[in-house]
Amino acid sequence: EGDTFSPRMATTRGMVVTMLARLDGVSTKGSDPWYKAGMEWAVRNGITTRTNANSPIAREEIVEMMWKFAGAPFVRGDYLAGFPDANKVSASAEEAMNWAVAVGLVEGTGNGLEPKGETCRDELATLFMRLCTDVLDL
Repeated sequence: EGDTFSPRMATTRGMVVTMLARLDGVSTKGSDPWYKAGMEWAVRNGITTRTNANSPIAREEIVEMMWKFAGAPFVRGDYLAGFPDANKVSASAEEAMNWAVAVGLVEGTGNGLEPKGETCRDELATLFMRLCTDVLDL
């Protein structure tokens, strides 16, 4: 349904780029398809190069987009070392995941970071809340 949150639904790339675009002040109203304006904004701003908007997105990919949105800040130290699955983080997402743990965006699950795992919409809402309040001070 168009007016239902569906918290356990898998997050897609289109959802993430649309939310980031809106956070950046981009109007996505009337976009056809619904994610087009967000995807164009994300590609234009180097947030993502992938355009497969409707497929589920891995947790590390979401974090990497948020890291780029925040200006790709550098963090000293290895904040991933305490997680049993730190070695499963892709090389391209390692710096972003390290940042995300350092700033409190990602705390891990009972199984570790689960970088390749899908993120449900309720988890995405938590990530965005932390990004806005704890990281960006919005």
